Amino acid sequence: MTKTRTTIYIQEDVKENAKEIFKSLGLSFSDGINLMLNKLINDKKLLDDIISIEPILPNDPDYQYILKGREELKKHPENFGTMEDINWD
Repeated sequence: MTKTRTTIYIQEDVKENAKEIFKSLGLSFSDGINLMLNKLINDKKLLDDIISIEPILPNDPDYQYILKGREELKKHPENFGTMEDINWD
């Protein structure tokens, strides 16, 4: 899948807050934005109904799953059109 660079203008505090939230979920800012855009395209709705915005800390038992999912997303982004497509095994 080819990636393209784009420029958007958002408020600085909005970007910083979003970066912190994505980081707590184990995602980069770019990964988080791509995830939200794919959700919008596929389901015609945003992520508010599927992701609870709670920090995931390294000592959290789900932290390793998030890291594994992120690595799989980087290797095979075509497999992640929706959250249902993620294979957690």
